[in-house]
Amino acid sequence: MAAIIQYKQRSATLVETIVALSVSLVIFGITVAIFLQVTASSPSMQRLKAQSLLETYILRTETNKEFFDEERESQGMRIRREIVNPQNNGIPVKIKFSITADNGKSLAVEWRLFKS
Repeated sequence: MAAIIQYKQRSATLVETIVALSVSLVIFGITVAIFLQVTASSPSMQRLKAQSLLETYILRTETNKEFFDEERESQGMRIRREIVNPQNNGIPVKIKFSITADNGKSLAVEWRLFKS
């Protein structure tokens, strides 16, 4: 009759498991931080941020009826509001909204008509 051979394998202790998980968590955290930094600085993300900022500015213009030329800087971007045709006799006001980055690159341009 053949004897059954049993091998005993040493298991990891609780401290070793916690250390391994901690190292894995730190590496994962660093990887996510690098990924988010690269993604946030991408041109598409910058355009998305610019479009959101421009929509907020357009809504404020419509709400407050600010139908005049203006240029301002916000969040490192330059927003420009330019009246194409002045308001007269109930004709809608045509306004060009544009936003540029610090380096002068155009990120978004919108044309809107507003009732005066």
